[in-house]
Amino acid sequence: TNIILADTTDDIAGYATPFPNNTILLNQTPPLLSIPYEDWLLLELTHEYTHILQLDAVHGIPKALRYIFGRLYFPNTLQPAFLTEGIATYEETLHSRGGRGRATFSKMILRTSLLENRFPSIDQAAGGRVCWPGGQTQYLYGAAFHDYLAERYGPEVFGKLSLGYSGQVFPYLVNRNARAVLGESYPKLWEEWKNDLK
Repeated sequence: TNIILADTTDDIAGYATPFPNNTILLNQTPPLLSIPYEDWLLLELTHEYTHILQLDAVHGIPKALRYIFGRLYFPNTLQPAFLTEGIATYEETLHSRGGRGRATFSKMILRTSLLENRFPSIDQAAGGRVCWPGGQTQYLYGAAFHDYLAERYGPEVFGKLSLGYSGQVFPYLVNRNARAVLGESYPKLWEEWKNDLK
């Protein structure tokens, strides 16, 4: 994995991509105080490297296609953002004393959305949400949803989900993968999690 340290912007975000090669760009600007962290670069690297491990995974027919045609098809990149960003935010929290999953700001957003009956649907958490908290929805709700899944099925389930989806020839069948690994669809689990939070 190539790691690029950038000092050209005040943007706090980094990014990771498996195409054409595994690459992580880390901006060296720390976040606002609403996100707890003890070492910002370590937190950011944990988040982005989780993306690399998940997004680059292939097996079965996709692995054979990659062997023949090269690094063109990455099944795990074709998942909703609450899954890809959710697992990375969950891992950044799990492997540090900080992280957005542990932030009081994040907990406040979840609690307020429940109290005001504005809890996003799973479709809204898939990405592109316009209303509050906007682009943070997939990170904050995704991390909390992964925390719920870890409590219910154990943290080892994430490896099974990633491996299962990385072997799919046809993308976007995330609920088929969820049923195979978890026994239930993501929308059903999302509603159960929401009711559990209430």
